[in-house]
Amino acid sequence: MDRSMEPPMRRSLPPLLLYLIGLSFAASGARADLAKDRADCIDARARGAARLAACTRLIGRDAASRAHRRRALFLRGNLLIARKKYAEAIADLDMAQKLGQNDASLFRRRGFAKAGLRRWQAAVDDYSEAIKRDAKFEWAYYARAFAYRRLRKFDLALADLDRAVALGPKRVRNLDDRGLLLLRLKRYDAAAADFSRILALRPRDA
Repeated sequence: MDRSMEPPMRRSLPPLLLYLIGLSFAASGARADLAKDRADCIDARARGAARLAACTRLIGRDAASRAHRRRALFLRGNLLIARKKYAEAIADLDMAQKLGQNDASLFRRRGFAKAGLRRWQAAVDDYSEAIKRDAKFEWAYYARAFAYRRLRKFDLALADLDRAVALGPKRVRNLDDRGLLLLRLKRYDAAAADFSRILALRPRDA
């Protein structure tokens, strides 16, 4: 028989080379999965459940960097706040802080979660830290004033609402809350002035 007509014999690859090739494919797949989870976690257009799952996978990946895990914890904390899972959100935001996130947004969001649990003084502490880092964000003053009112620290609440109104003079919520607080403090003329400003902005406001 003419052996030139036989198919060439397959040479088996050395086991070590096969192992290295397998590792290479596995690493490539892991990188692709990591990149997809990152993209899905930060995509604000993604559906909530899918985004939450992506952030959770990213947090659990050994290959995720410290920065990626920190970002995913912050984003998952915000998603949990939207579901009113405040204790779980606080745990994520605490971990994000331990991993190095110390910006105003973290303290604002964690303060909101603590307020959701009626931990008013803890909320005030976080809002105060947020204000130290961003003194021109009027929502933080508004939110801290709300917590101060629950603590019956009305003078401090009024000072924060004054600042919120100064930063957002056309924001109805600031004027409305300040007007209601002024009513409580029996400062009727000042309250009426705030409600008049609201009517000027929204003439049909019931």
